Amino acid sequence: MAIPYWVGEAFKVKPEIYRRIALANIFGLQHFVAQDDLIDGSYAEGAIPNLAISGSIYLQQMFLHYQHFFPSDSPFWEHLDRYWLEWASSNLWEREASIHAPFNDDTLLLAARKAAPLKICTTGLALLGDQEDRIPELDQAIDLMHMVMQMADDLVDIATEVDDGRFNVVLNILNSEGLLDPEAELNPGNVGRLLFTSGYDQIYLEHVSRLAENAQEVMISLGFDSWATLVRNTVVGAYRWRDERVEEFMPSLTALFTK
Repeated sequence: MAIPYWVGEAFKVKPEIYRRIALANIFGLQHFVAQDDLIDGSYAEGAIPNLAISGSIYLQQMFLHYQHFFPSDSPFWEHLDRYWLEWASSNLWEREASIHAPFNDDTLLLAARKAAPLKICTTGLALLGDQEDRIPELDQAIDLMHMVMQMADDLVDIATEVDDGRFNVVLNILNSEGLLDPEAELNPGNVGRLLFTSGYDQIYLEHVSRLAENAQEVMISLGFDSWATLVRNTVVGAYRWRDERVEEFMPSLTALFTK
C-alpha cells in the first residue's frame, strides 16, 4: 500500500527510512492477515500450523524493523499498544456482533478498527518526521477510510455472503430500520431485493459518501491528496456496483411491481 510513501514524503522522512517502514508495514499486514484467517476460520484444512508459524515470523520481522528506529522509551511503543488493543477489541466485538447492533458511527468504527494496525506505520513516520502532533489526525483519517471501506465491502458482500452469519453493515442498517423479517430467510437474492426496493440502497450510499467526505477533509488538511482520491474512488466504485446490481435485479423487480 502506498500510504507509508505518501506519509514519508509529506513529512520529509528520508526515502531509505520510509521504504524500510513500508517494508515493516508489509510484514505487519501479513501477520494480521494470518491472524484474521485464523479468527474467521477461512483457511484450508490443515493450514493452521502454517498460518501460526508464518504469522509469528512476519511479526518478528516487523518488530526488527521498528526496533531499529525506536528505542524502548520512545512513545512509539505506547501508540503500538493502543493500536493492538483497538484491533483485538474490534475482532472480539465482531465475533459477538449481529445484525441487531445499532446502525451508527460507533458501530461502524468498532467494525473498521480491524484495520488499526495500519496506524503503526503512519505513527512511526510521524515521529520520525517530527510531526507527533499530527498523529491524532492520521489516526482519524485511517478510521474514517476503513469505515468507508467496511461499508463498501459489506455492500459487495451481499452478493455472496449475507447468509454466512458474519456481521454485515447492510443487514445492520436494514434491521435497525425494522425492515428485516426475523422469520425470513437471509440470502443474497432476498437481501438484494429488499435493499433495492426499500430505497435504502441510496440511503446506505449517502452514509458512505458522508464518511468519505469527512475522511477526504482530514486527508487534504494533512496534504495527502492521493489518499483522498483513493477514498473517493472507493465511493465511486460502490455507486457503480449498486447501479450494476440494480440492472441485474430489474427483471425480478419489474415482475414484483406489476403483480
